[in-house]
Amino acid sequence: MYKTNILFIIWLVTISTFIGVSHSSDLNPNELNSIRWLISQYQLQWSITATNCADIVGTTFFGTLTCSDNGVEESIQKINVRAGKTVDSGEPVYIEKLTFPLLTDFSFQTYSPAKNSSYNILTLLDNDAHVYLTNLLIYNININVTNTFPSKLPALNQLSFYNTIVYSDISLNNIFQISNIGVIDFSNLTFTSTYQLILSSNDTINSNIGTIGVADTPAFQTYGGLNITSTYFPSLTTLKLRYLTPEPVTLFNADRLNTVSFETANVTFGKLPALDSVELIKSTSSVSDFSIYYVTKLTLRNSYTPLTGASGLTLLSASNTFVPVIPPENWFAPTFTLLLSNTNTTGYLPEYPINSGTVSITGSQYNISVKLYESYCYMNLIFLPSTLLVDFDNIAECFYCYYPEIKANLPPNTPAPPSNYTCNYSIKQKAFPKLYPNGRNLGWGQNLAPKELTKDQNNRMYILRTRESFGKLTIYFSTTHNYAVDILWGMQLVVQYVHSINLDSGDMMLRFTGTFNTFAPMIITLENMAGPKCIVSTKSQTQLECIVSNYSTLAPVWVNISDTISNVTMYTSPPLIISEVKPNGNGFLTFVGNYGPAPYQVSVMFPTLFYPYSLTSTELIIYTAQKLIPNTNYTAQVLANGYTVNVTFSIPKIIKNDCGPNDNCYGHGNCSDICSCFSGYGGYYCELQLNPGVVILPNNTTPSPTIIVQNGLNFTFNIVAIQELDSLASVAKEILTTNWTVITLGDGNFSKTIYSLDPAIAPGVIAIIEYSKEMRVVEFAGQTTTYPENSLKLLVSITNWKYSDKLNHLRVILSTSATINSDCAQIDITVNNSTSVDYLKMTFDGQSLYGRFLPYGLADGVPALVTNHVVNQTKDAVLVGMTLPYCQACVIDPDFSVLIESGKKDKATCGGGDEKFAAWKIATIAVVCGVALAAAAITTAIVMKNKFKYRTEKTRVESKLSRI
Repeated sequence: MYKTNILFIIWLVTISTFIGVSHSSDLNPNELNSIRWLISQYQLQWSITATNCADIVGTTFFGTLTCSDNGVEESIQKINVRAGKTVDSGEPVYIEKLTFPLLTDFSFQTYSPAKNSSYNILTLLDNDAHVYLTNLLIYNININVTNTFPSKLPALNQLSFYNTIVYSDISLNNIFQISNIGVIDFSNLTFTSTYQLILSSNDTINSNIGTIGVADTPAFQTYGGLNITSTYFPSLTTLKLRYLTPEPVTLFNADRLNTVSFETANVTFGKLPALDSVELIKSTSSVSDFSIYYVTKLTLRNSYTPLTGASGLTLLSASNTFVPVIPPENWFAPTFTLLLSNTNTTGYLPEYPINSGTVSITGSQYNISVKLYESYCYMNLIFLPSTLLVDFDNIAECFYCYYPEIKANLPPNTPAPPSNYTCNYSIKQKAFPKLYPNGRNLGWGQNLAPKELTKDQNNRMYILRTRESFGKLTIYFSTTHNYAVDILWGMQLVVQYVHSINLDSGDMMLRFTGTFNTFAPMIITLENMAGPKCIVSTKSQTQLECIVSNYSTLAPVWVNISDTISNVTMYTSPPLIISEVKPNGNGFLTFVGNYGPAPYQVSVMFPTLFYPYSLTSTELIIYTAQKLIPNTNYTAQVLANGYTVNVTFSIPKIIKNDCGPNDNCYGHGNCSDICSCFSGYGGYYCELQLNPGVVILPNNTTPSPTIIVQNGLNFTFNIVAIQELDSLASVAKEILTTNWTVITLGDGNFSKTIYSLDPAIAPGVIAIIEYSKEMRVVEFAGQTTTYPENSLKLLVSITNWKYSDKLNHLRVILSTSATINSDCAQIDITVNNSTSVDYLKMTFDGQSLYGRFLPYGLADGVPALVTNHVVNQTKDAVLVGMTLPYCQACVIDPDFSVLIESGKKDKATCGGGDEKFAAWKIATIAVVCGVALAAAAITTAIVMKNKFKYRTEKTRVESKLSRI
């Protein structure tokens, strides 16, 4: 399949149409010989010496060659020759046949005589080489049609001869034998001697032909009469025949026949369900009332059968044919054309209930009486010179307004208007959202100004074409009569919002923002048109200001603005005030303010754009999908009604001290919610002394320093991986953090080592390890944190993470481990809460590595809660996952220090010890999002699914830990 498609595309690309563009390949030799023969034989204005299609045609406009090029040679697909200047290129060389193997269209028109009359163009084309020839059209060329033509053109669909002298009989029956023939069109054929165009309908059957046309051909003879039925011509839709002497034609049960046209024929109509268009010239018809058919177009010229009825006509054209009575309304479709000339018709012309159409009554007939109705003003054409006016008192104004221009179209006895006649012309409105001036008595489209003004419908509708969006102009429906109107135009009035501003003067200013027509007068009122007016002070296309005198309010007011083109009503918006920000829990925030009855484009930047979850006139609720940190200042930007307001807020925290026994931090620190340790002490409750004698060895490849506590005891930590979790805490994507570049800054007292992850793994991941010999206080995520001396602070920053779903979030996996040079030793690991880790301790022989995990971080610059939990634990290592909400700029900040447990020796011996957590135990975090409660059935399904995930993640993480 793919190879076929590729070959087909290549074949299409090679096809080119040559109308003067040079091409590298030459024509196939046989085709070049054939085209040169045509040039010589018919004295064409093409090059006889050129070798490719483009150069053969050159820059002339007397035809085209359409050719394909396979890269080796060209081949002709279409030949289109148009009559041009005669150029003698000498006698044509001898040729047995024309050869164009890919030829589909041959259209040949020339007025030059053939150089060698012994050749027959049809015989030369009728050969095995032209199996693709579909359309054959011959103009002005003498032809001889043999009894066997066409015998070798299986694809021939259209055969047309025009203005041609024929030196033989032509049998339509032979042509009908071509299975694919669909169109036969012969016009103005001149037969020499006694030759004829012959059709015998008794043995004619063709299932594909759709159109038969024979016109202006004197020697056209049908034997046995012409019978058109679905049996003989099941696909025939169009039949046009012109006879010189009357010939019988029978149309019966031709189910698809749609269009017929006959001249000098005696036509018998039968069952014709698809008949739509009938033309009869010098003919008789078995039908005088065509209402029995679905005919919409009826043309009668010099026909002998009177017309007595019709229905649904869009066209009735009758000339020199008897139409006894004026066609009534029920003969026509809603819009129609009526043309009567010399029809000897009698009666009153009715007031047809239409807005557009054509009525023309001409010729020697004066038995038609008319009234000049108003509806006639709006017809495309009203032409009544062969009628009599019978009502002189009710002549429609449009005829008198433009009497000199329309006089020739009226009944001859129509009186002229009085000398003091005043035309009552008018337009419905003088301001338009679109440039279609409309009204009454606007004329017949003569003597208009400016030139961009054109008629769309007589006396009613005009079109003014201009590139300007707004404007004002004087237009003339008649420069002769000075019928002029001043108009203005513009786009539809658009008001996005209205600001109300109370001025010190006691007045109120309204400032409208939107799209305004600077040419149009503005009318602005308050309280449903009944209140005070607002006087416009400044106006542009995008902003408008007006003043309401002695009026002010802080409440929204209903205001109406009109520019005579359109009208808008809406509430004003006083300055936006955000009075309160309330957390609703589970990520919802409510901003209380004066948004008004119909707020416009309300949103919140916090720090990214949030649209309303719920909105009333006083409350805006957004869903941030994150929990906020108490006692932290947050800034949000509220946008509403064209205002922008910055608001700072914080979430109050219920103080519940967690400072150890007696809330005194063991006497080594201050208690304020949690402990803040004095210099020299550390631990969650300041219960332990810091070890000043540790040695820290930086790592030049990964953010994993080695902390040497004593001979045989080392601690270390490392960033193992970054994971993207879905809403069910499954790992959607994971990268292993194994390849970093390193820069170290600082000195022995304070140093900063910056690790940047290889961008090929994940761009925008940075880890910074800071070491300080001194105690320091650092602000992070809106909180103040004390870092003891000789501690390590790790900051991890992740930016521009490519999430697979915006509902997902990130988890950083941190490994903390210990190394002991003893076969009979075990680390005592303490974690305060496996599902919400504040700290961990790894203790051996009175020495502890203390790791603190802050419960907050930064998400896109905004403080956000971080969930720290144990992912896995072994006898000498712990994996902690630090989970952040969805963010594009994410920062977390744990720290580590070494403590001394005075008088405490290692209680973990070869015989065992009680581990705080069983090896490989996984803590599963259930994240509940939303405001509503969850169904018990869903909870059960999640638990079952998580059991399977537990086994999978356990195996994967176990393998990972074994490599740390």
